[in-house]
Amino acid sequence: MSTSKTILTICVLAGAAVVLAACDSSEQRVPLSYEKGVYLGKPDAPLSEETLSALRERAAYQGGFVNASSGGFMAADETAAGSDVRPPGVPRDGN
Repeated sequence: MSTSKTILTICVLAGAAVVLAACDSSEQRVPLSYEKGVYLGKPDAPLSEETLSALRERAAYQGGFVNASSGGFMAADETAAGSDVRPPGVPRDGN
């Protein structure tokens, strides 16, 4: 009987250690009441004008709306090189 009590005590202590280790002190400051449509987290750090400009340029480039001065073409231009994905020799009207 003494051995089973020792094993039970060790198991209880190990379980308590696991439960207490799972409690993270940083999680204690999480808001418990939420407001619909309201972000309650930390505010974002402001971006510099240089970073914003670089992000705008990248978004414009990835969106396909690059002006001619940067060497690209407008996405709506059907005559631009690379816009025709048909194999050579296939007419544009599909016949």
